[in-house]
Amino acid sequence: MQRLVNIILFVLLSASIYYQVNIWEGTACTKTVMLSSYIVEGTDNIGVVVCPGGSYFWHDSDTEGHEVGRWLQSKGISAFVLSYRTAYVPAFLLHYRLLFRGNRYPDPQDDLLQALRYIRNYSTEYGVDPHKIGAMGFSAGGHLVISSVELFSKEQETNIFVICCL
Repeated sequence: MQRLVNIILFVLLSASIYYQVNIWEGTACTKTVMLSSYIVEGTDNIGVVVCPGGSYFWHDSDTEGHEVGRWLQSKGISAFVLSYRTAYVPAFLLHYRLLFRGNRYPDPQDDLLQALRYIRNYSTEYGVDPHKIGAMGFSAGGHLVISSVELFSKEQETNIFVICCL
């Protein structure tokens, strides 16, 4: 009986937790970068892009991404977990990026900027105030957020608030 209850809970939770979208779809960029949404019902909510850590080689998506997204959602904040481009583990081990470009700077910064644009463009669908969008990150994600805010030009209209968790 307990096993049946656990299976039902798992199915219900996995069906209603979040949905993902490719933020580069419909643009000139052919990369696939997923944004997972944890939306709060209502309008004019605060939205926060969560950038998990992982040394720019992988993501700690569970503890520094989706768990944070669910926690923010439970506190009334719409969260968007960004799976920005990383170099992946083989690049760490083999250093192949010395011969091939691979994913590297400024790819993650571009992904965060595109995520912010995407959320602003679809703010009414997400119920987020376009002037109340922030970003937070852990470890490499914290570095990504801080460096992106510093590097974004004023013409890109990235007036965001920053929460940095290192």
